[in-house]
Amino acid sequence: MPEAPGTTLKGAFREVKELSDAKNSPDNKIVETLKYAEALEGSVRSTGIHACGIIIGKEDLINYIPLKIDENKLVTQFEGPLAEEVGLLKMDFLGLKHFPLSARP
Repeated sequence: MPEAPGTTLKGAFREVKELSDAKNSPDNKIVETLKYAEALEGSVRSTGIHACGIIIGKEDLINYIPLKIDENKLVTQFEGPLAEEVGLLKMDFLGLKHFPLSARP
């Protein structure tokens, strides 16, 4: 019985003989394409901008992670834990309360 929608390539190779046979094709482009498709399966396909996440580094961030400009902001596709793995600090400023100057002690 075929897997439900959202099947993986591994499942598709089991279920579809022609696809399984293509992995051993004499056409190297087909073999390479399927190899890359398996490697990329499950990768993040889009970006989102955290409402108030800031990444801080000792040097320019471009020295640590890939960056792009999105609506005049520098944005990375690395999630917080991955940025931290390369030595960066991720700060999340959601939930901070603003007190008017007159209300401060």
